Amino acid sequence: MGYLVARVGLPIFTLRLTNSFAFIAQIRMVNEPRIVIATSYAIGFVIMDIVDGALFGLTSAVSIMVGQSLGAIDIRGLRKLHIRLVS
Repeated sequence: MGYLVARVGLPIFTLRLTNSFAFIAQIRMVNEPRIVIATSYAIGFVIMDIVDGALFGLTSAVSIMVGQSLGAIDIRGLRKLHIRLVS
């Protein structure tokens, strides 16, 4: 069961972790005193916000469905969910 939880949770954890590191790197670049960097930050931040909203909404919904199936120890339900998500 622990293996299954790690296998499901690791991609979501990786997505959120890399997103956080990218945000920190972007904030660090803004501290440089150049107008080009500040402008690219503003444009990049808007694009990142739009993409983050879509990705976090998708991963949160999948996380909830998988968590409910794992909590109920419903392996058959997990397989059905996997087939629906992959196809």
